[in-house]
Formats: sequence, structure tokens, C-alpha cells
Amino acid sequence: MSSSEASPTAAPPGPSSRTLPVLIVDDHPLLAQSAAIALRGRGLAASVAASTRRDRLVEEVRRRGPTLVLLDLDLGTGPTGLALIEPLRAAGARVLVVSGTGERMALVAAVEAGAVGWVHKSAPFAELVASVRAAAMGAQLAAADRQEVVDELRNHRHLLRQQAAALERLSPREAYVLGRLMAGHTAGEIAAEEFVSMATIRTQIRAVLVKLDATSQLAAIARARAAGFRPPNAPGSARSAAPRR
Repeated sequence: MSSSEASPTAAPPGPSSRTLPVLIVDDHPLLAQSAAIALRGRGLAASVAASTRRDRLVEEVRRRGPTLVLLDLDLGTGPTGLALIEPLRAAGARVLVVSGTGERMALVAAVEAGAVGWVHKSAPFAELVASVRAAAMGAQLAAADRQEVVDELRNHRHLLRQQAAALERLSPREAYVLGRLMAGHTAGEIAAEEFVSMATIRTQIRAVLVKLDATSQLAAIARARAAGFRPPNAPGSARSAAPRR
């Protein structure tokens, strides 16, 4: 399955199949209007949502009746697209994610929440049209594909839980040193600012790598960031340590 597209697929619809109207939900009005015009040019009844606010959007969908919503996951200062999927479905809409995000897990989470699939904004327009048309006619991810993305998300969450548990096993000093590495400091700089020997800092870095099962400092930093690690202040600081997930 493509990492940039998980398009709804189904057998060709029969003559009685109904093509749902399309409602575009995006926080960039110019792009949304351009997309609507282009889709109308391909025979789809497309329009732009009047608002991205949850209550107004849900009310608009209820007024319209059965609708295919093309939903961007990044709606600026408004609610996240992911948080809108369930209420939109409850209001009677089908949801196809059309987003520029490169975070695959966010797209997979959208399918778990009930989206019929996703298309990246960088996909060729012909692919977008084909996916929208299929979704508007009732198609969705095949059962095997849907199970695949759900399993992928569960495995990802399991890995994050393991990484978070490993981070919790760090001592206060090791957690602080990891935070300094994440901020771009070298072992020498950390030793100098803490008035300790290089050997001491290197020992603490080795302990971090062992506990995080990382083969390098870069790998340890990547795992810490993926797990949402928030470095504490220096042990002994008068300020409280920043909370960690």
C-alpha cells in the first residue's frame, strides 16, 4: 500500500448507485475553492464548507444530508481534522482525508477513526478525482487494507509505550544529559557547563544508549522525540522538572 495514498476501492457501482455531493473542509479558502471548481469540472457536485468550526460544520452536514467530506487534517488554529471524523460520520457523512501531512501515523489514525481512506495533496489530480469519485459512490478501503493500517497503528503505539517506559528508567542526570543532546550540545559542552569530566558525561551517555536500546546518540534522540520526551531541568535546579509523557 502506498505511503502517500490509501484510496477507497470497490467493485464498479451499478446503475442505481448514487454519487454523493462533495464538501471540502480546508483552512485555505483559495485552495479549497480551486479544488471545488476543478472537481465540478469533472462532473462532481463539489462545494466548500462555510466554516471549519466543529459545531457549524456538523450542522452544515446535517442540513445537506448524505455527503462526502474531503477533510484536511491540519486546519490551522481550529480543531484538528482527526477530531472531526467521528462527529462528521455521526452526522451522516463519509470522510476522505485529503491532506498535505507527511505523518503516516496521523493518516492511519484517520482510517481508524472511520475515514474511508486518504489521498495526499501532492497526488496527481487524476488520482484525486478517481479516489473522490470512488468514495462518493460508496467505496472504502478493502477489509484487508483497513486491517493492515489499523495493525500498523497498534504496533506504532506499542513501540511508543515501550520507548516511554525506557525513558522513565533514566536517572535524573541521564534524562538531563539526553535533553542537552537533544538541544544540540556535545558531550564536551555538557561536561563544561556541568563542571564534570568528559568521562562522567560519556558514562551517562552510554547508560542512556543502553536503556533506550539505541546504537547511537542520534538514534536515542530520535526515539526520545518520537515518544514526546520533555527534558527535565538540571538535577538540583530550583525549578521543577518539566513533565514527561
